[in-house]
Amino acid sequence: MPNFDQVAAGPDDLLFSHNGASIKALAEKEADIKVPPGPPAADPEALGMPVRSVQGFTWALVVFAITGSTFLYALDNTIVADIGINVVLTLGEIEKLPWLGTAFTLSSMSTILVWSKVYTLWDAKHLYFISSVVFEIGSALCGAAPTMNAMIVGRAIAGLGASGVYIGSLTLISVNTSEQERPKYMSYTGLSWGAGFVLGPVIGGAFAESGATWRWAFYINLVIFGIFGPIIIFMVPSWDPKKGQQISFTARGAKMDWLGAVLEIGASVSGVMAISFGGTIYLWGSGETIGLFVTSAVLFVLFALQQTFCILTTEDDRIFPVQFMLNKDMLLLWLITASIAGSVLVPIYYIPIFFQLVHGDGPVDAAVRLLPIVMTYVFMVMLGGVVVSKTGHWWPWFFCGGILATIGEALFYADVNITSSQSKVYGYSSLVGVGAGAVGQLFYSVAQFKVKAHDIPSTIGFICMAQYVGLTVALCVSGSLFLNVAQKSVAALLPPSTPLETVRAIIQGTDKQSILAQTIDVQQKIMVVVVDAIKNTYIVSLLGAALTVVATLLLKPTRQKFSK
Repeated sequence: MPNFDQVAAGPDDLLFSHNGASIKALAEKEADIKVPPGPPAADPEALGMPVRSVQGFTWALVVFAITGSTFLYALDNTIVADIGINVVLTLGEIEKLPWLGTAFTLSSMSTILVWSKVYTLWDAKHLYFISSVVFEIGSALCGAAPTMNAMIVGRAIAGLGASGVYIGSLTLISVNTSEQERPKYMSYTGLSWGAGFVLGPVIGGAFAESGATWRWAFYINLVIFGIFGPIIIFMVPSWDPKKGQQISFTARGAKMDWLGAVLEIGASVSGVMAISFGGTIYLWGSGETIGLFVTSAVLFVLFALQQTFCILTTEDDRIFPVQFMLNKDMLLLWLITASIAGSVLVPIYYIPIFFQLVHGDGPVDAAVRLLPIVMTYVFMVMLGGVVVSKTGHWWPWFFCGGILATIGEALFYADVNITSSQSKVYGYSSLVGVGAGAVGQLFYSVAQFKVKAHDIPSTIGFICMAQYVGLTVALCVSGSLFLNVAQKSVAALLPPSTPLETVRAIIQGTDKQSILAQTIDVQQKIMVVVVDAIKNTYIVSLLGAALTVVATLLLKPTRQKFSK
């Protein structure tokens, strides 16, 4: 791993930036960071530049495989946004629909800190291949799933592997590039992520409408891995973080914070299960729901105590960067990251449902409706990275982005109904995309500005965890809110003897016959109450956007200074 404590001050040296922006070496980081003078520019090794063992066409293939893996990771984040109804038609159990997205995100979120630590102990290439295989196993299980429970398990396994692939991609790019060229290659990773994020709903919808069915939305990962796999095995360079230290496999494992990992994963899983299952599978006041909430709270308290007092671990080995809890700016950045991530994801999941119910769109057409929000988001992410790297002014992007996202989410909540035109939905979604994209991935770079040099590696896992927390909580809360409100409202319009499964199928538009069996007046009322339930999900995204603005106002609007 490159030594982040030493930041070269030469004019051509660059500091790693997660969003791919070419950020020159810092002349001033914070008042408490002193940047040492750089070594002679003519000596690459003195500059800390890794000497790659692969060059030319082989290196191009390595970059292709790494960025391609990032594409698959991003693809799986959104590919289920447009095939939920088709999956329910095949597997049933509509009450578990929110878990199609939540299981993947939860599994990724709860293990991101674990993977971050693991990559500091064992060979990155080996871990990268293992995590890729885990991801493919999950994809295969999703494609072949005979039940909704099997589908959820497959999504969770895929999320576990995807988390390792994501951390591995950042690690392998970082250790195989110099500080000067690293931002260029990181931008490739950002571009592949954006492409996967945009194409996920479209690809999923296309498979759902084709003879291949929605199952190939997951099987396609196996086909693509057939191309990347051999490159990872035979061409990706190895990188052992403990090289030369003569540390055995067992000794490396002993440095892992196993207790912290178990507590953190258990607390996250039980908490999200409580939010997602409450009001759908279990009543909010049931023993099961209360038990899950209590379990999550107790485990989080135990995790906090274990990390603070280094129980069965050390300050260097613990998986959570406790030192950031005393840093106001880092806490605010964590809140901004979680808030804006959840804010933009909710519309991406519910806009297709709106168009499928109200306009009768098929999966592909409904996915196309997402292009305004996703493309504006990706464009602003890339633009923000370039502009901030040149000017150092990051605060206006946070503030203006939060304001625009808040306005867009408020308009979705207040002004979208069954009579709303397509152009109105496109306009509001574009506003959300521009606002959320302006904040985009900048929080990774800004977080690096706010800490001492030796803490920079810890910021990646810390901020990445916030992003996953925002995604997971937003999906769980909005999903529960949608199903709870819609289920009660639709049931009130139907005969008392109507089975609960039929009510849930009508909500998602998967039982056309039951809908058509009702009078025209009842059909219209069902449409209205379901759309109102969708609108309620925007309360979650509106809150996230508003929190982004509030947290930004609490951050000092400084300008980051770079060397000339």
